[in-house]
Amino acid sequence: MEKSDNLKVNIAPATSRLIIVHGEFTEGLPEGVTYFGVKGNETTRFEFGAAVNAYYKVTLMENVTMENILNLYSNYLDKPKNVDVDYQ
Repeated sequence: MEKSDNLKVNIAPATSRLIIVHGEFTEGLPEGVTYFGVKGNETTRFEFGAAVNAYYKVTLMENVTMENILNLYSNYLDKPKNVDVDYQ
């Protein structure tokens, strides 16, 4: 099999993520309401989970290529069945 730079996949079964928001967005939030998962009167949220990152580049025609980037993240500590999806 020939090595290709058009496909790359990274699987990380143990990784972390830190979410930081400015305090003005979480100041005075009612109980149970979050801003990007960050609770009221806090500015950070730490998550521990798994991530899969994939990159695929395909040539559609001469001088025209399309790049696909997919990032998946699941938080083991809170609702692991919910997966964050980022596709570009």
